[in-house]
Amino acid sequence: MKGPSEQTLQWLRSFTEELAEFLGEKLHSVTLYGSAATGVEYQPEASDLNVLIVVEEVNPDVLQDVRSVLQRYRRLPLEPVLLTQTQLVQLPQSYPLEAWEIRESRKVLHGADIAAGWTVDLGDLARQLQSELLGKAMALRSLYLELGSNARVRDLEEALSGLIAPYRALLRALLRLLGHDPPPQEFLEVITQLEERYGFDLRGFRDAYQVRLGTKRLLREELAQLLTRTLRETEALAERGPQLLEQRERERIGEGS
Repeated sequence: MKGPSEQTLQWLRSFTEELAEFLGEKLHSVTLYGSAATGVEYQPEASDLNVLIVVEEVNPDVLQDVRSVLQRYRRLPLEPVLLTQTQLVQLPQSYPLEAWEIRESRKVLHGADIAAGWTVDLGDLARQLQSELLGKAMALRSLYLELGSNARVRDLEEALSGLIAPYRALLRALLRLLGHDPPPQEFLEVITQLEERYGFDLRGFRDAYQVRLGTKRLLREELAQLLTRTLRETEALAERGPQLLEQRERERIGEGS
């Protein structure tokens, strides 16, 4: 598995050190999570560096300090999330999907291992997953309408590429809730399991993944057709995903009775 380059890792270490210098005891922890932490699906030219920064409290002074450090590291594709320690404790209950992803793909850069003792309630995870599947389908409908029939190649490529990271997390969670523990890390393995075991047709997502990697180049008309196809697939996931979860829950209750 390939992850960030040694130069990127060195910049990331320097960023963390400067953050600690600015914030001092106000900084609780810094955690890298996502593809950059595991190397799975990481792409140097496309992947962000997701960083969870936990501080004692968030106030204008803390925000200014964090912003000052971030401005010095604009070369890095940093995507920081800033939480207080109190908010961190609430994360597994309030955002179980995000907490589950952080727990499964993290690397401590500074301070405590914040996810070491986390437990994620599967009922909470199922409820958020159903909401997210519908929300993503609605967002793609809006984007489809916004782009229209004369969308540029670049806009279509960005729209298709932007589906991969969020749907990787959602579909891994769906498999986990359906009893596949742990679910695959690789996006193509995730959709293969959903196709083979549950009858989904996710060929559009496969092609969108290749567009993201740059291994598939399509004309504008082909990209527009692919966006239409992935829209249909997101609608199917939003409809059938909850149905599968309900069926799984009925089976679980039946096994326990």
